[in-house]
Amino acid sequence: MTKVVIQHGKLLEPFFNFYVKNSPDVKGSGWKEWVPPDKEKLEKRIEAYKEIWSRYEEKILDGICSALDLSFDRDIIDVFIVAGVNRSMSNPIIIGSQNSPENFIVALAHEFVHRIFKGKDFKFSKILLNKTDNKNTNNHVLVFAVLRKVFEDEPDMLKIIADIKYDENYKKAYELSESYEEILKFFRNNK
Repeated sequence: MTKVVIQHGKLLEPFFNFYVKNSPDVKGSGWKEWVPPDKEKLEKRIEAYKEIWSRYEEKILDGICSALDLSFDRDIIDVFIVAGVNRSMSNPIIIGSQNSPENFIVALAHEFVHRIFKGKDFKFSKILLNKTDNKNTNNHVLVFAVLRKVFEDEPDMLKIIADIKYDENYKKAYELSESYEEILKFFRNNK
């Protein structure tokens, strides 16, 4: 089974802090006034992430692999927690410390779905049951289908997944993923 190592991205922190304070991409979103949390608060948040991950690790990793009939390409995956990051990313996995533990779990599961596709060459025209002309939307139809499957028995987590305020492409992908069982079956049969 893949081992996940959650840790503070101490060496990444200064770069991300500079970015969120100075990038025109985040202009008007409150980051210029943002103050990094103190070390103690950050360490407590990371401990809370590790604790909730210990409860969800098997469910998420096995759920993703099972839903897609794929496996991760690494035995150990590092997850870096950084205070000054305005979005999560999958390679390397970097997640902001501003998330609640439940939002962290959803964000991490989201990035793990992206991560399982690393090094695999899929053509959306072949593997997606529901698709659009937008690459970002298409990238996320399977992500949301998998998340719906993994958390199908947890209404509170499903609410977090559905709460998409920040990106119209994600909203469309979420809508297209409603028939997640069919989407996942189509993917497994056509990958």
